[in-house]
Amino acid sequence: TTGAVTTPDTFPDVTAPSLTVSAATGIELDTVITTLTSATVSGTGNMDISDAAGGLTVTSASAANGSITLNATGGDLTLTSVIAGGSNNITLSTTTSGSILVDSVTATGDRITITSAGGIAESGSDSGADITSASTSLTAATGIGNAAVIELAVSTLAVSNTTSGAVQLDNSSGGTLTIGTVGSVTGLTNSGGTLTVSTSGAISIKEAVSASGNISLSAIDTSASTDLLTLNGVSVVSSGGNVTLSAGDNLTIPGSGSVEAVGGGTVTLNADTTDDDAPDVGSILLILGTITFSGSASGAVVMNAGDDNDTILLWDGSSGATINCGTGSLTVNAGAGDGSVVTGDAAGLATLTAPTSANGVTLTGGAGRDTY
Repeated sequence: TTGAVTTPDTFPDVTAPSLTVSAATGIELDTVITTLTSATVSGTGNMDISDAAGGLTVTSASAANGSITLNATGGDLTLTSVIAGGSNNITLSTTTSGSILVDSVTATGDRITITSAGGIAESGSDSGADITSASTSLTAATGIGNAAVIELAVSTLAVSNTTSGAVQLDNSSGGTLTIGTVGSVTGLTNSGGTLTVSTSGAISIKEAVSASGNISLSAIDTSASTDLLTLNGVSVVSSGGNVTLSAGDNLTIPGSGSVEAVGGGTVTLNADTTDDDAPDVGSILLILGTITFSGSASGAVVMNAGDDNDTILLWDGSSGATINCGTGSLTVNAGAGDGSVVTGDAAGLATLTAPTSANGVTLTGGAGRDTY
């Protein structure tokens, strides 16, 4: 149609095994179908389709200049290709029950919001981005990428998983991935298990991160020297596992940042993780915040530099780290280059708590000339 496709306020508007629909200025339908073969808004206008068949497969849905809202009640929502053109949002949801499976969902100019009564998973096993947007929020109950990693190409990310399952996400936007607030979702939370987020580029953590299992956040090393991980005055807390933070180049935890493994475990901080930069371009592992294991618990803290001329700074001349391992251990590996480890100067010292007995504190140099 040259106008919009809408119907009177009755239910359902369309009952059929499959549906193909196109309009110039918008589509709004309540359906009982199993396959949305094609839905197209060719001009300026929004698309809003809600289905009650107990599961919906969307082969293709596109809006040239409008938002897209797709909902399935009581079953899975499987999405092969969904594209919102212009600066417009995509909103995807399942209610009552059902997971959301994504293959290629794109809102390059704006936001993607996915809310699942079950889990969020990849549809298929291709290596391309499953979700592409300026910002994305993912909310689920039973895992987000639980069985296989979901590939992203986003700039700002917020995640919440409430009940069970892993969160596994890999981002390839190439710029800085910001962990922030998107809509009503803030930071990264998995109350049901482990949480793993990696990105090719920098990662800036501006909101809190928490999980009931292991946490791994990584800025993967590339040939650039901008693969940074920065904890911007917020906390990273595992209530039942280990915490690993890794940067291809610099890793920074300022004085207002904190890392905690509640009840014990291991906190591992890695800088200069591989040697993909120009030769001897050193990285900095700067820790001025707090690392602890909560209450009377004890744990291990491991700091690793890489193969270049790296620096581990636990004191910056005016403030220093507070690291309390209890009866656990503190291990500092200076790497294979000409590394240096700074824990204080005439102005003051970092606060490092670990046993004085054997293996309480270990400083390890590599092949280069290291200073402590």
